[in-house]
Amino acid sequence: DIARAEADAGLALATGQALGQPDAQHWYEEQMFFIRWAQGRLNEVLGGHRMIAAGLPLVTSRAAELAYVEATVGDRVRAQALLDSVSEAKFATFYGPPWLGTTCLWADAAVAVHDRAAAAALSRILRPWAHLFATAGPVPVHAGASSLGVRAGSLGKPAAPGRLHAAHDVHGRADTPVD
Repeated sequence: DIARAEADAGLALATGQALGQPDAQHWYEEQMFFIRWAQGRLNEVLGGHRMIAAGLPLVTSRAAELAYVEATVGDRVRAQALLDSVSEAKFATFYGPPWLGTTCLWADAAVAVHDRAAAAALSRILRPWAHLFATAGPVPVHAGASSLGVRAGSLGKPAAPGRLHAAHDVHGRADTPVD
């Protein structure tokens, strides 16, 4: 329920600010990334994500979100620079609740900037997790198979429809329309 999510995000921001939470804006921007992504309005979060990424340079999940936003509605050169930095580290990121969602976002950014080497490396990492629904902590991203299907489709590979069908099945089991 995107409308409710947006209203709740605004309420959480107002509450956090009223209580003096120093990271209230950060968490609001985090929620709005996923809300605007679902709405096809990522251009509205670009400035906020640039601000957050500058303040949290070691949080790779935020960098992955920014890379995806830059690749799709911002500066592709910035997106590629972010992708290059994590590629040099062989895509080693924090392995915890946000890992799968973060890795999917890096893969989606790689496809968006047409970085075939990074997309191929990330596809190898994601393959064992294709049957799972990726989250960034408690926030839904999409099925691991979705990133694999989009990459296969961008290369014109025959596996694309199967991967996208598998992603659709994962989303059905997760009861989420976001795919």
